[in-house]
Amino acid sequence: MVPMPSDTSGTKLQAVARRPARGSLKNFFGDLRDLLRYSTLKATVQEFVRDDALGLAAQLAFYLILAIFPFILFCVAILDAFSSSSPQFVTELFDFLRRLLPPQVFGLIHAYTENTLRNGDTAPGLLSFGILGTIWATSGAFAALINALNRAYDVQETRPFWKVRGIAVLMTFGLSALVLMGVLLLIAGPSIGRTIADVFTLGDEFMVVWNVARWPAALLFMVATVALLFYFAPDANQPFRWITPGGFVGILLWVLASVAFNLYLSSDFNTYDKTYGSIGTVIILLLYLYISSLMILFGATLNAT
Repeated sequence: MVPMPSDTSGTKLQAVARRPARGSLKNFFGDLRDLLRYSTLKATVQEFVRDDALGLAAQLAFYLILAIFPFILFCVAILDAFSSSSPQFVTELFDFLRRLLPPQVFGLIHAYTENTLRNGDTAPGLLSFGILGTIWATSGAFAALINALNRAYDVQETRPFWKVRGIAVLMTFGLSALVLMGVLLLIAGPSIGRTIADVFTLGDEFMVVWNVARWPAALLFMVATVALLFYFAPDANQPFRWITPGGFVGILLWVLASVAFNLYLSSDFNTYDKTYGSIGTVIILLLYLYISSLMILFGATLNAT
């Protein structure tokens, strides 16, 4: 790990990776209070601009849009297995995505998925292609994210190429699995709980506890995803922290930005379809990925301040 130059404006930026981080909730709230001061936010914005975060987010969005469709192909092959045995699960999944994603983005993904399922293009070969395509494209997206987080943490990459790519591949599977488990708890939690209750002959009391506990459990999977991302991606010697102020702020900003983007797309000010015509939906997807990348990078920059 090689430190990058400090802030030229006189405000020294010290990466959180190079100072003690005990990781308790008390320290988290103390760090969050310190980081949300005006002087710290100003220094964070200056560092955000100096690191060319706008350009890095564009690079990330490009790799993500390359990764999303191979990933969908892989998911479609899995969905095809579920659709025959558990069509309700597929319906709940689409309902969840409809609430989460901008309308145009959901429409593109839903139409693409429905068309593939309808045509029956989910043979084992497609599943194999989905795996290979997902590894190649998504690991490229994570490799770009590693580079961006190195910039945010003010460190230079010293790991060899094969190690960086290996970390990117492991993150592809590991973080995707964590996100998937969190999503499954949200959209298929009751079905999973009933299956567990039937197998172990548990009573109604278990279902009451399960339906309450699955929400914080899903949140825990999301928190673990961000914690592992900020720990393994940058080339920095840092202690592991389950929750960081930058991760918390990044997730919060992403949720707020998603809501604001949804409101804009549903308003009369939305002219993307008129401006870009038939590719308007793809442009909206690219813009949404760009905004999401910006929120992640801002959270990382705040963490490193």
